[in-house]
Amino acid sequence: MKITHILEGRPFQTEFGIIGYSSVVLVQTKEKTILYDCGSRGCSVQLKESLKKQGLTSSDITHVVISHLHFDHVGNLPLFKNAKVLMSFTEWENAISHPDE
Repeated sequence: MKITHILEGRPFQTEFGIIGYSSVVLVQTKEKTILYDCGSRGCSVQLKESLKKQGLTSSDITHVVISHLHFDHVGNLPLFKNAKVLMSFTEWENAISHPDE
């Protein structure tokens, strides 16, 4: 198994408090190529470049594991059309029961 940190998260201060962008981690096994979170749409170019440095494209990703449903963790999901998306049932239930959040 190979684990690579391919996109570094960044916090920053706003008038509403500290927010940030998530990190993205690539996990490669013989059978699977997994992303842990996939970053925000604003970092899609950097994410594609980071995958390219690993010899990969978005179609090579078999699974995307989502830690939680904040914009900076799921914004690039549309890039990974071939991947299975995994998240906790509790996170999914919370998201659909509170759609305004």
